[in-house]
Amino acid sequence: MKLTQLAAAMAMTTASASALAATYTVTPVPVRDISINNFAQSIDESGFTVTMTSAEFNPPIDLDFLEESGFIDNNASTFESEDDVRQGIFSDVDYTTIVTGLLSHSTTARNAFVYQHLTPYRSYITDTTDADLIPGLDAWSELFDDYAHAVTTYARDSLNGDYVTGSTEGPYYELDYEDEDGNDTTYVLNDIKSTAFVSVNGETKLLASEDDTLNGLSQAFAINNNLQVVGNSMVDHIEGIDDAIEACEEEETRGDIPVEYCYRSIRVDASSDTSTYGFRLPAVGDRSTPGVHIRATVWQLDANGNTITTDTYPLVFEPDADDESAYWSLAQDINDQGIAVGASSLDEIAYIRRPSGYSYERLNVAVSYAEGETTEMLPRDENIMSEAVAINNDNWVTGYVLRAPNDTARNRVFVYNLDTGEALYPEGFFTNAGAEGKGINNNNIVVGSSEYDSTVDTNRETHGFMYDIEAKEMTDLNDLLPCDSVYTIVDAIDINDSNEIIANARYRTGERYVTGVEVIDDEGETPIDDTIIAVKLTPLENGEVETCDIPEDEIDDVAYERKGAAISPWWLLLTGGLLAFRRRKQ
Repeated sequence: MKLTQLAAAMAMTTASASALAATYTVTPVPVRDISINNFAQSIDESGFTVTMTSAEFNPPIDLDFLEESGFIDNNASTFESEDDVRQGIFSDVDYTTIVTGLLSHSTTARNAFVYQHLTPYRSYITDTTDADLIPGLDAWSELFDDYAHAVTTYARDSLNGDYVTGSTEGPYYELDYEDEDGNDTTYVLNDIKSTAFVSVNGETKLLASEDDTLNGLSQAFAINNNLQVVGNSMVDHIEGIDDAIEACEEEETRGDIPVEYCYRSIRVDASSDTSTYGFRLPAVGDRSTPGVHIRATVWQLDANGNTITTDTYPLVFEPDADDESAYWSLAQDINDQGIAVGASSLDEIAYIRRPSGYSYERLNVAVSYAEGETTEMLPRDENIMSEAVAINNDNWVTGYVLRAPNDTARNRVFVYNLDTGEALYPEGFFTNAGAEGKGINNNNIVVGSSEYDSTVDTNRETHGFMYDIEAKEMTDLNDLLPCDSVYTIVDAIDINDSNEIIANARYRTGERYVTGVEVIDDEGETPIDDTIIAVKLTPLENGEVETCDIPEDEIDDVAYERKGAAISPWWLLLTGGLLAFRRRKQ
């Protein structure tokens, strides 16, 4: 499905930015008419960008199923007009109420499998004009004459716009079930929680895990020019998973539910069947036992996207035979020499003080993967933990280390060369600023984000940076934009060899309903919100950094626009959580 951004206001914004003297121009990724918030994932050598949207406008609604599933009855008191809703006449407010309710049920356990399923996140590959949906395993709906808008798809990387890789859920379907009392229930289920995929010419090819129990678990994060895809996948599982499957297959133990629902609801750990941990991919720092063993994986593809070989990599240590803890290894990027980088968990748990408070966390270390071996990069005694995120063809690696120079642990950028062992730890925008490297190109330029505001201890705003390894200089990307830019670059995600950057920017715009229509308050005004949008930064030939002379009566306004002096709670939620989608675990 192809969507073209036609908003005149956005075109004017882009044109005015390009006309001014600066080092970089800013072009919003063309998904602003699809959703308010969207998030950068990657940029390839052909300039194609991968972007994720959040809570899109005008998702399709199955009115009959709203009625049959009891959704309208259960939410009748919240509608402006219950009668209109039952007839399929939705006001902006009621449409927003319906979509918000379905999204809430789709992302929580409560009634998650009895209402229409809507996904909060979908993915697109874009140039500066058009956006093509990457549907993953979302099913085509004859009712909507469109995709069902049900499957969450995390597209993360692309190769020349021809191959896109990431992770997707399985398609959702309706299953009618009559219980022992004669009551009918329609379950809305899927049979795949997460699988890696590659999209080739619009066709989705799955990248399977070694262990395919309950359809397995896998994720993909990056692809190189030799069609090697890296990520992680399930290689084994605990005995409790087999016991739960057996219980689902026996009517006496399954209970009065369909077997498909029983499979989808399996939640066990190594100690009991009443655990809150489920059949899922463990997260970085996770000290629980989700019941599966996850390892870094490299899938070798042919030109059609079919898997030729699958190689998994071990942990950086060998656990005891009876140890069923949630250890994992993860590959996040791979260069054209086939060297992958990521992280491996350890058999150590530490009590760590972060800005948000104390917590027990399982430690992990940055590693490289090559020729079947997992190799630790950095001196372990210098860091609490570390994680490698990106690698270039000169074997320079970037990511983060966690350190606590003042008792409070914060991430710090590292740059490391696998060949020479040289390690650099660039300072952020101020002493002890939290910072992470997130992308690196073959010009040895690193991009990422650093905390910017040193006046607060928690919830600090970040700015995107560019770090030149040879010059050992870190630059705030906002200083390279026109003085009147309406965007604040909060996070730089990826950079290609043309020095084009895909980043996330804070942008102020009118609050809108899920229909895309602007909200009008009681005073006839449209409230203004901070939003996060993906933007492409393009270097200007012969561009020069502007010196911004600010009139005294405009200092406060410009400080807000350029430096982010005021931050809304919604913006903090977005930057604190959703920006982590780039090459991070779910």
